[in-house]
Amino acid sequence: KTILESFVNEIQNDSNYYIIYSGYKCPSKIPKNVKWVFSPLSGFIACLFNLFLSGFYFYFYRAHYLLSFNNYNCVFIPSSCKVTYFHQIKANDQLNFEPKIIFLRLYLYIFDDLYIVQNNYVKNVLITIFDVNFQNIIVIWPGIQKKCSINSNYSYSKPFILVVVTDFHSQHKNLSF
Repeated sequence: KTILESFVNEIQNDSNYYIIYSGYKCPSKIPKNVKWVFSPLSGFIACLFNLFLSGFYFYFYRAHYLLSFNNYNCVFIPSSCKVTYFHQIKANDQLNFEPKIIFLRLYLYIFDDLYIVQNNYVKNVLITIFDVNFQNIIVIWPGIQKKCSINSNYSYSKPFILVVVTDFHSQHKNLSF
């Protein structure tokens, strides 16, 4: 939740328009360039939404980019249109055989997204264990700051980003309400 709040705070004065699908209820005050859609999903349904249905909304809204804060992104849109915030270091644990973690490992091996990570340790894990291209990894901590704006510093020129956030009830996300 903190990452999403930081993100919304940072984008409030830029020229892009954002549509946020989130399991969090819409805050009482959101910027004019944000449309907030409450989408209370969790578990397996949230995974399906991220992998498949978010692609429908990406094309429906004619978005230029899909930013996911859920470690993985939609499989039906080109990697050049995806930014994936990766924070699930449990994927590095080779002894962890949870289906979600096994899936996450597979996703990392297959898709060549642009990844945002919280620190250089996670970046090195993605490079050494999952063979992610180092040029596809950006270190930004915590959240996204204006000085590290995706749009201005990483050659994204089109003014539309769709943001998908779901499955916020998972204990490993360290969220307290």
